[in-house]
Amino acid sequence: SGIYYIKGLSKTDVDPTDYSGCVTFIFGDSAQEVLMGSYAATNLFPIHPIPGTLVIFPSFLRHFVHRFRFRQFERLYVSFNCQFGTPLEAMSDPTRKR
Repeated sequence: SGIYYIKGLSKTDVDPTDYSGCVTFIFGDSAQEVLMGSYAATNLFPIHPIPGTLVIFPSFLRHFVHRFRFRQFERLYVSFNCQFGTPLEAMSDPTRKR
């Protein structure tokens, strides 16, 4: 999976304590998280929506996006899923159009 930020906050506008618009990755499990949901997780890794940032991550990695609260900024991004394979795998795929 991946995210590419086209519009968002400039590096100078980022407040490291404000997670507005951040995609946040969740690592590990805890009883508190099971009871209260992902927002209660303690092992979080947020990424701020800075234009030009490309984030690629395995699709099984749990993540969520914080609500974007800035009215003076616009957030525009492209999110996608992709699959990688070797050239040999691609050539042996019978569904591949030639």
